[in-house]
Amino acid sequence: MFIVNVTRGEPTASAVEAVADSGGQVLQAWESIGVLIVEVRDRAVLEKLAGRAEISSIGEVKNEFPYDDPESEEEGEGAPPEGASPAPSIEAEEPEILETQDEEELEPIDEDDPLWRLGAVNALDVDTTGAGATVAVLDSGIDAKHPDLAHAVSQQDSVDCSEFGVPALSKTGPLVDPRAHGTAVAGIIAASGNNPGVAGIAPDATLLSMRVINSENKVNAANLVCGLV
Repeated sequence: MFIVNVTRGEPTASAVEAVADSGGQVLQAWESIGVLIVEVRDRAVLEKLAGRAEISSIGEVKNEFPYDDPESEEEGEGAPPEGASPAPSIEAEEPEILETQDEEELEPIDEDDPLWRLGAVNALDVDTTGAGATVAVLDSGIDAKHPDLAHAVSQQDSVDCSEFGVPALSKTGPLVDPRAHGTAVAGIIAASGNNPGVAGIAPDATLLSMRVINSENKVNAANLVCGLV
């Protein structure tokens, strides 16, 4: 799969036609930004596309881990190469027993740290709750049934972009979270202050779940383009 950038000033429809003429298949056309998601079964097609005036550049789409995931690393090794068997889920492993640190052993808070200076810990002291704001979360999805988040997630406007960068027709895909990461991020943003648990920075904000990380914890540029658009 490839991302094809349309030459500036050229109609997207002309680039779509060029892909078809060259033997490729357009999976998704983003006319607003002049980007095509293209499937190519023969590398010779790429040579034809590279010579077309309607196309400025072509880049191969590869699934990558979105961040340093401890499930994909072992003794300092990086993520497994593409095509390797996925790492076992954390639930399948024996839990690691960690020793409890004494309070005096903990590192003191560095108030000069940029993340600390964000001031998120003081957000609820500000006379605003995020009402009227919409926040799109590009992640592994949001569990829309979570009691702290059900009030915030716009189910109609959420989109599943986790497969091939093409918006899924199903409206349930972005409303589940097999990795739990997107749900955690959504909670930091807008968890309700009326239920047990944490309160979000902006509990009255509306959340859009733009699922770009698939169930194998992989994301690629095509998924991100879909989520952003």
